[in-house]
Amino acid sequence: MNRILLNYLINPLFYNRNVSLSFHQHKYMKYKYLNNRIAIALIIVFFYYYTPLYSAPNTQSKEIPPSTISNTVNIASTSNNIDYKAIKTELKGGVRKLFENIKNNIPSDEFGILPEGLTIIDGNGYRGIKIVQGLMEFRTYTWLDDTGLLDNYKKCKKENRNIVAAINGSFYSERGVLGQVIQNGIIPRVRQIPARLSRCFVCAYRDRKNYQYWYIGETPLTSHQLIQEHDKNMIWFNGVAESNVLCDNLLGGGGWILKNRKDNHWEAIERQYFKFRKEDQTSRKTVVAQDSDRNLYFIVFEAGFSLYQVARTLIKDKVFKDVQEAIFLDGGSSSCIVLNGKYLVAPLYMVDKARFSCIQILTPNLIW
Repeated sequence: MNRILLNYLINPLFYNRNVSLSFHQHKYMKYKYLNNRIAIALIIVFFYYYTPLYSAPNTQSKEIPPSTISNTVNIASTSNNIDYKAIKTELKGGVRKLFENIKNNIPSDEFGILPEGLTIIDGNGYRGIKIVQGLMEFRTYTWLDDTGLLDNYKKCKKENRNIVAAINGSFYSERGVLGQVIQNGIIPRVRQIPARLSRCFVCAYRDRKNYQYWYIGETPLTSHQLIQEHDKNMIWFNGVAESNVLCDNLLGGGGWILKNRKDNHWEAIERQYFKFRKEDQTSRKTVVAQDSDRNLYFIVFEAGFSLYQVARTLIKDKVFKDVQEAIFLDGGSSSCIVLNGKYLVAPLYMVDKARFSCIQILTPNLIW
């Protein structure tokens, strides 16, 4: 019944993109109606959670119990002490749960034949993919307009049929990417605004045989410094990088979750100074993990998981039994994964908000 009511309220707000409007008018209409949908969702959640506070009194009762009078006085005396931040946190969490419940994940068997070396991971509260080093490759990809992950996947697929999947990238602002980006061995055009603090990255190095090796690490260096000669003491890898390899692709700006298979999320907060508002501490999280065989996992944890809960899940769930390191990239409404032209993990608020950077998964020309 709740789903029927929600569809009844929301469906009329979708507008027809086939009408004759300019690009900027379409953009305005898209965000206008998105705001309307979110506003209605907030109202529904508010009344769902708080209707008991505003229930009508029992008019058939002739006597007013003394406790009612005292409770009324207490409510009146404490009305100025309402914790609006707590209400905001609960409302935002309720909206996330609402949208998580109404979305329908596409079953894994509907993504067609997957290449060797790529598997879907589907667990309780998380979904993503695992890729095997030597059988798959990844690259970073950047763009400058306000299109989302799926649109860019389809655009790149026309140019390179080897692309299989895409994952949203690093944190961003209106000005650009809040982290380091190296794309196919060069600095891309997108503006990079890395923090002066040391942040985590996932990268691929390529040797003279054209083999691609994967690492997770941490550095305060910029992309230009990483490509040029740099102090090796300023960068940490979760493995030994060969001396004759070149940085092929890198995406930084993330924070720690696991290190040497130990819960290390506190470093992201206390040392890397990631600050999350209370209402965002349990939002969606895009996680990149690597196991002892150097394979990579790209997982989106649904709303409701804190960093601590993500770390515990990576440690206790059997599917992650070999995972050694894990970091988080941009999350929240930006978290999504595209596989074979469909959303493996759909955008939370029905609008693809991944911007400026992503990780693309490809089938290599050379398997080793």
